[in-house]
Amino acid sequence: MSELKRLMNTLCPDGVEYRKLGECIQENLGGGTPSKSKPSYWGGNIPWASVKDMVKEELYLRETQDSITEEGLKNSPSHLVPKGNIIVANRINPGKMLIAACDIAINQDLRGLILKDCLDEKFLTYYFQTLTIIGKGTTVKGISVDELEAIRIPVPPLAVQSEIVRLLDNFTALTAALTAELAARKTQYEHYRDALLTFPAPADDTALASKQASKQARLNDAVRWMKLGDIGTFYGGLSGKSKADFKNGNVKYITYMNVYSNLAVDMDIKDFVKVSEGEKQNAVKKGDVFFTGSSETPDECGISSVLLEEPQEPIYLNSFCFGFRFYDKNLILPGFAKYLFCSEQMRKQIIRTASGVTRFNVSKKKMENVRIPVLPLAEQERIVAILDKFDALVNDISRGLPAEIEARKKQYAHYRDRLLDFREKRA
Repeated sequence: MSELKRLMNTLCPDGVEYRKLGECIQENLGGGTPSKSKPSYWGGNIPWASVKDMVKEELYLRETQDSITEEGLKNSPSHLVPKGNIIVANRINPGKMLIAACDIAINQDLRGLILKDCLDEKFLTYYFQTLTIIGKGTTVKGISVDELEAIRIPVPPLAVQSEIVRLLDNFTALTAALTAELAARKTQYEHYRDALLTFPAPADDTALASKQASKQARLNDAVRWMKLGDIGTFYGGLSGKSKADFKNGNVKYITYMNVYSNLAVDMDIKDFVKVSEGEKQNAVKKGDVFFTGSSETPDECGISSVLLEEPQEPIYLNSFCFGFRFYDKNLILPGFAKYLFCSEQMRKQIIRTASGVTRFNVSKKKMENVRIPVLPLAEQERIVAILDKFDALVNDISRGLPAEIEARKKQYAHYRDRLLDFREKRA
């Protein structure tokens, strides 16, 4: 910080010049979408970016969800933004700015900015993080090219820009390291969980059996594979409810996010719905397994959560999830189910029950054919004890990481906003 102060006092003691962004741009590239009816335009080696790729928290756009061919680029309005230059959204998330980590083609909702020598790309990207650009429009907000180029920005001497970039890079590097450590802890936990919950496949499922054999799965003669439809029943969540029923509720209900976010249902429930006396709704019970019913991708369908304790009052399930109840409550321990249904071996089966185009829905009929490994209760207890200890260990190690990451992000935003708040030089 002392070096920055020295540079500011030496190079711009009277303040910093502000200019319109357009005055600092050498070239403003537009984008477009190659024809979807031309298969030869898609699936090439040229990354093609749209607004859905502009969600990264880091400074760089390193990969995109789609790619196009040379032919697709040649026969479309899309431009190629050279590596190291800026990509900025002008619709949906106006003002979101990233730096191309490689040559990237862009669609019509993005612009490619080639800057003049007076402005550092990282400095500008950091500065745009301090801006809140609302845009115009009803359902989709956006800004025009003229409005983008009219945004006034500080243009301190390049040495000052470089020092600010260096300081902010140090902040972001530390946050990235903590985030990577947290991800590693989660990966380690998932590895051991799946190792304990991978069992020999049913004899009549040769394809699955072959995959498990290749993993050298632990053989266990006591494992019985049983269809969910044979050992329990599925039931739906709340039905026939209006928005008014959720404003003045009299009973608790389990939300979609409660199921989606927790292996075991969080019983600190603060969500209420109105259920009249005698109304036919499915109240939940200890040991019930809940599944999310739909998602934008198959991989996120059928996420599970288990009720580990008996409710002391009637509690219901939201309409976007469905429940499963075992006929014999002693067949599968709730603690075992908590881990089992999120294991890799089970998730592969559950994902196959989902179908759709823009949104995928889980079929309860297909879920009845999902097979689960049923182990002796002593073996279930042994596995639960191991996973509970490991889960506690991982959480103890990582519990502070999310809080520290959040603190670092707030600290970064505070210093970023201070570093990029300049006194304007008067003419």
